[in-house]
Amino acid sequence: MKTKIILIFALIVTLTGYGQDKGKFDTQLNTVVKLFTTKNADVINPVLAENYTIAGIFPGAEEQVLPQVLPQLPRFDGYKLVSQSEEKEGTRINILLTESKSGYEYPANFLFNKEKKIQEFNILETASIETQINGK
Repeated sequence: MKTKIILIFALIVTLTGYGQDKGKFDTQLNTVVKLFTTKNADVINPVLAENYTIAGIFPGAEEQVLPQVLPQLPRFDGYKLVSQSEEKEGTRINILLTESKSGYEYPANFLFNKEKKIQEFNILETASIETQINGK
């Protein structure tokens, strides 16, 4: 009987820890989805790290490029978590951004720093986009 109680307790502790970790970045990921549904680049600012980067964008041009890119991307309205892994700089999250109307899924990945802010905002790795920096 004592062994059963210990096993049940261990299972509850394990499942509770998993449930808490699973939603660790839900607020930030829901903000990413809101960015795409509203097409308003300012929406994402509270969850971005100070010197965030976007793969495929010249470092330092992110704030200029993001508002230009948003209209060229689908109006994603959800996401599916693909994987989560720990790295030296933080936690890497791989997701599929989803558009329920068309069923379209688009891969993206984010590196969250220790403060749970997005350090790498990689939404353009497989996109074909056009940008204009400083009127050129």
